[in-house]
Amino acid sequence: MPMNSAVRRQELIGFLKSHSIFKVLDKRILEGIGPIFQEIDCGPGHIVFRQGDSADAMYVIREGAVEVIQAEGEAQPRTIAYLTAGECFGEMAIIHETQRSATIRVPEEASIVRFPKAALKQLQAKFPEITGALAEVINKRLSGTLPFLPPGLQGNLAFFDLPTVIQTVVATRQSGALLLFGPSGKGVAQLIMKSGSIRRATFQHLTGERALYELLSRDEPLDFLFERQDVSGKLEDSDLCGRLPHMLLIEGARRSDELPRLLLSIAWPEATYLQSTRLPDWTTLGAEKKNIAPRLWLLMEVGCTVQEMSQKLPYDRYTLAATIEEMLKRGYITRNEKAPPGQRLPAKTAQLPRPTLAPPVPQPKLRQQPEPLKLGQSPSPVVSAVNALNAVTLNLGRILGNNEVRFVLSQALARAAEEYRHLASLRVNPEIPTLDLRGASAEFSQSESNVKALEFLARTFIEMAARTHKTEQ
Repeated sequence: MPMNSAVRRQELIGFLKSHSIFKVLDKRILEGIGPIFQEIDCGPGHIVFRQGDSADAMYVIREGAVEVIQAEGEAQPRTIAYLTAGECFGEMAIIHETQRSATIRVPEEASIVRFPKAALKQLQAKFPEITGALAEVINKRLSGTLPFLPPGLQGNLAFFDLPTVIQTVVATRQSGALLLFGPSGKGVAQLIMKSGSIRRATFQHLTGERALYELLSRDEPLDFLFERQDVSGKLEDSDLCGRLPHMLLIEGARRSDELPRLLLSIAWPEATYLQSTRLPDWTTLGAEKKNIAPRLWLLMEVGCTVQEMSQKLPYDRYTLAATIEEMLKRGYITRNEKAPPGQRLPAKTAQLPRPTLAPPVPQPKLRQQPEPLKLGQSPSPVVSAVNALNAVTLNLGRILGNNEVRFVLSQALARAAEEYRHLASLRVNPEIPTLDLRGASAEFSQSESNVKALEFLARTFIEMAARTHKTEQ
């Protein structure tokens, strides 16, 4: 919106002078050109510009974050980076007189400042220091060393892709802690990053490589915050040090893709198993599994479910499920078909849920509350409505079961999309009963209309859930 308020204009000038490329200009010059700047408030799914568009302006992020999406040839577009407060974008196409090389999309919400191309050209002609500042930004971006500027990268994983968040920190060779927080605001995971490498990972009762792989396989809508800090002297995990981050992320993606099949094959989460042989030859399972299988064997003997075993052993679900599957194939164990009804897998389960977050293991110096995700502002009405609905569905999932609630939410979303067509760009998380806005369309950022749409969706969901629960009783 135009900066027609004197107070807001002064606030904007102060921000640009402190946190943007325009800091090279005298404050009096910024005040003189202040009316040219246009501040735009964006909601989930807002497209600032698309790859291939003509360049008509440069932008500076005042609050929030944007994602950079790029398509090469016929390949599917992918997010290659996130930019946060204080960073500029759109300048390269103006300087080189080319079309936009990427699409800029707002995952959650952001306030961005637009500066027209013509005004930027005039400013460069009169003040060469602006050209120098832009050249420095471009050089750092091309070399992958552009640092985060305060307040850093933060948001909610319902809107952001965790592997790309990690890649963004890695690509900029930052040192600090990537903290993740559960619905109650308590810390549940932590990644220690040092000069572009992952040095330590903790998630629930897991540490190191296992924690990282387990975290990458989850879809819980956790809040996250990257804090730049000196990590010298902090505890490091030997199985992460020296590993190339992109190789860890590739392996994490492979495990995430295969995990649903493995969980289905072992009847996660309520199945129990019986021992079929007296003394198995564990060496037939391979180097890693032969050490895990005896521990699983003992827990099976006392009747633990597969989910209970995962909570007691320091291994990610992929590793445990793969080991159990191998034990089944070799005939060392069999499924306990006489388990109590409460321990049987529901017959209509198509996709098995991942467990809800267990109470976190306290970690030293892990922040218990994230900083506000925006500078002095509350979340937008759209984001607040999404968070409220997700809180209801998560709590109901703990009572009625994630599968049941996710099914009802999917049906409610389909029905609501008939009334509000732009809701069709949303989807339901495949593992937990929450809305996933990472694929939200640009139309979804129209706050006023979408609050009504989300309220309609919430009413529809509650009515359908109540009828379903009454029918089952």
